[in-house]
Amino acid sequence: MKLVALALIVSGALCNDDPNTQVQEETSSLPDFKSAFYASIKYGVDLQDVYRNQTTLKEQCLFIQRQRPDQDKLLIEFWNGEQEITSTARLAFSSSYTSSKARDQMYISDVADKRLAWLQTQGDPYTLLFADDKTCMVVQLPRNLVPEDTISAQEQPREPHAKYCVMLVASDTLQAKADTQSCITFFDENCAVRGEYQRVKNDKCFSAFLPDASLQKDKHCSCSCWE
Repeated sequence: MKLVALALIVSGALCNDDPNTQVQEETSSLPDFKSAFYASIKYGVDLQDVYRNQTTLKEQCLFIQRQRPDQDKLLIEFWNGEQEITSTARLAFSSSYTSSKARDQMYISDVADKRLAWLQTQGDPYTLLFADDKTCMVVQLPRNLVPEDTISAQEQPREPHAKYCVMLVASDTLQAKADTQSCITFFDENCAVRGEYQRVKNDKCFSAFLPDASLQKDKHCSCSCWE
C-alpha cells in the first residue's frame, strides 16, 4: 500500500509597444523548491487528495528531511501501518522553464531501502505549487503515484489532467497544530478533489520519529534539569 509521500506552470507575456521586441515567458512567479524545502527541517504529509477515504489511507504517514551538510541527501521516514521504515535518497532540482532560475521541480533517486522505491521519480517530477516560508508547502505528485481509481473518478476523457497534491508541514507546526491556512486554501482551490481530501494521521510518525519532542512536550523541568 503506497502512502503518497510528496505542475503549477505560470506563464505569460511581457508586452511592449515595440513590435521587434521578442515575447518572453513570465517565470518570475515560479516557486523555488530548493529554497522552500529548508534543510534540517522535518516535514510531514498533512493533507492529501490521492486516497479518497480513510480506510485506504489507514495510519500510514511519511516524514522527509533534507540533510546537512549534504543538502542533496534526503532522509525518508515512513510508517506503513505496521512498522517503521527509514531510508535515504538523492535529490535533484530543476526548473520547468529553461529560461528560469527558479527550480520548481524535484527528483528523487537512489532510494536505499527498496521498500520505498515507489517514491523515486520515474517520469513526472514532484512540483512545488506553493510555499509559506518554513511552515508548509503544497506539492503536486508524479502521476504514477496516483491510483487509477482516483484518476477515473476525478477526470473525464480528453480533459486536461488534474493536479494531485500533498500538503507538507514542518513537524513542529504539525505537533502544535499551528496555523497552516494559507497552504490549506491553496490546496483546496488548486488540487484535484476540491473540498474533498483526507488528513493524514501522524501520531505513529510522531512517536516513532520524534520521540524526543514527545518527551519534551510532557516534561516539566526545574532549572536543575539543564545543569
